[in-house]
Amino acid sequence: MNEVESLSSVIEPSSARFTCSAEICKHVNTLLDPLPSKRLQALKSIRFIVFEFIRKSEDSGKAEEIQASDLLPLQHLVEEILAKPLLRRFADSSEKCRSLSISILSELLMLRPVCIAVLLPYIIPVISERFPLQIVPSESSLISSQSEYKGIPVEPSEEVRLLLIKLIRILLQESKRLLDPFASDIASILMSAAIENDPVVLVEVCSTIKLFAELMECRLKDVAKNFVLVMLHALSHNRCRVRVAALQAIEIIVLCGAHETLYHLTAYRDPNIIPIREFYNPTVKTQYLALLASDRSILVREALLKAVAHWLLQLPERREHEIRLLPYVLNGLIDENTEMQELAFDMMELIGQQYERENEDEVRDIKQYLIEDIDTVGISDKGFELPTFLKRRPCLGARIMVKRSFSIILQALGADIQAWQLEPKILAAKLLYVVLIFVEENATMHLQSIIIILMKACLDSIVENKIEESAKVLGRFVDPSAFLDILIPRVSGDYYADASIQDKGRGLLVLSWIMQGCRSPSLKRHIPEVCSLLTDQDILTSLQRVVNRSVISIMEVLVESADGTCKEEVVPMLWILLNANAVGTIIKNPCRERVSCCFEKLSVCLGYDSVGAFVAAYTDDIISLLLPPQLWSSHSLDGAICARLLEEENSLVYTTKQKLCDMIELSRGSTAKISLP
Repeated sequence: MNEVESLSSVIEPSSARFTCSAEICKHVNTLLDPLPSKRLQALKSIRFIVFEFIRKSEDSGKAEEIQASDLLPLQHLVEEILAKPLLRRFADSSEKCRSLSISILSELLMLRPVCIAVLLPYIIPVISERFPLQIVPSESSLISSQSEYKGIPVEPSEEVRLLLIKLIRILLQESKRLLDPFASDIASILMSAAIENDPVVLVEVCSTIKLFAELMECRLKDVAKNFVLVMLHALSHNRCRVRVAALQAIEIIVLCGAHETLYHLTAYRDPNIIPIREFYNPTVKTQYLALLASDRSILVREALLKAVAHWLLQLPERREHEIRLLPYVLNGLIDENTEMQELAFDMMELIGQQYERENEDEVRDIKQYLIEDIDTVGISDKGFELPTFLKRRPCLGARIMVKRSFSIILQALGADIQAWQLEPKILAAKLLYVVLIFVEENATMHLQSIIIILMKACLDSIVENKIEESAKVLGRFVDPSAFLDILIPRVSGDYYADASIQDKGRGLLVLSWIMQGCRSPSLKRHIPEVCSLLTDQDILTSLQRVVNRSVISIMEVLVESADGTCKEEVVPMLWILLNANAVGTIIKNPCRERVSCCFEKLSVCLGYDSVGAFVAAYTDDIISLLLPPQLWSSHSLDGAICARLLEEENSLVYTTKQKLCDMIELSRGSTAKISLP
């Protein structure tokens, strides 16, 4: 009788199956042979007999009959004859025997899941022996009763460990309602397996832990924190798929009661608590979420974004961790990948909409009593467009959440922008721009801190462009009187009596950027005080390129804001422009075209036919502001101003031209006068 006929006799629902099971029993007995080769051959024979019969039965079209009745003897075969001998081979000295026995049992359980209920008390302890877990005291055991868990690798083969974890996964999938009595043992197995270094096995372990957490939910609360701690090493694994799998598992575990581990993931330190041991043994915490946020793999960054958004949406303690998690969603808006930017915006909208539902009274009051019109806050004004990473203006709930965390976020951004590391500096500058877009006019409450950050970073070539964009956004939403009250004292020297021209240049540069973002009508009434600032002698005659460039930029904005009612400020504006043009000539800063453009706009604004007519109308006033020619030096700006006025000689009257020429000659020490035709 061959092996297939033998199994046929066993599976037949008759008393003959007990007499014909000798072939199977023979191979089962051979599993106790001391020779590994014979044990391996017996396992192969068992596998062939069982699965060849099933395959032939399916090919002959009897699958329905097998599932209905014939698999009942198969269940008896698995439970009574094969299961325990196969479980003994899990600890076989031969790797091939261990691997084959696990594979056979896994396949049989998938064919007949009902067997799992009977075999669970045997399978779980056997697997636990291959993944023992040791409890060791933690570093803080002197002040806390908490302990740490350490896995002890007993199974030397990665392939066998992979098969064992897959078997655990099968048990979880097929016996969801039977897990409670064995949950502690399964948790110990998975925590021990989490120390794995092999990427393939570690991915399977993380996926199984995720499934286990989804099934256990809040019942996992007592050990959820330990699960996260033993998986932290996987977040910094070299393989991106391992990092993704670990992050997805931690995402679910945190929701099972491990929200305190977010302090570990974000390397949070309470500023009011310093452990005594830190004085003798300083420790360095790893900011895992920050590492993942700047990961080179888009899959990892996407997994992080989804995990953080999931926590902010579902975590019961999300209000407590909002300040630590929200920046990672905002960070997705500056991702180099456009799809990630869209995903981050969608996640931020979902989080904001949930906030609106949970705080209906607050949102209703804001919409009813405060300004919510986009035209009023300047979003739809000409010259201002939403950045590409925003599909539309963020919802009210999202803006409120960012505003609520803005003060703390701003402190961190200010520190990173001034850091010596290149990458954190660039990311912080980009994130500052995003945050200012969300807080809009609420930035006024922290305006002084923002301006200090902008002034310290404005001359850094690495982040200069982003700082400029942030300043323009600030000008778009903040009333000019607010930032002028802060910047004018700093630039004029009223705030610091010993302020250097370099400090004033920084202030002027930031002021020029902010004013470029302002809406023209709001600046009109502030033209006198800005002109008064720029006519300061230190600023007016400064040969610093930054100062000269900033003065011209500010004047361009003021000229755009001016109209026919600003005639009293024309002379100061013209005087500032002429001095800026003279300084640009000396330091070889190409600004002539920009100054000429300002002249042209002013002449049109005041109703003059040409630039020459405009300049001629105010030349006498300008001459009265010049120093006596005898006091001019080789670096004096007065001569360059006279030369610029003489360029409009066709529009000047004869006496004015003669006066200008005489002043130039006197400055050269000559008593002769230039005779004009």
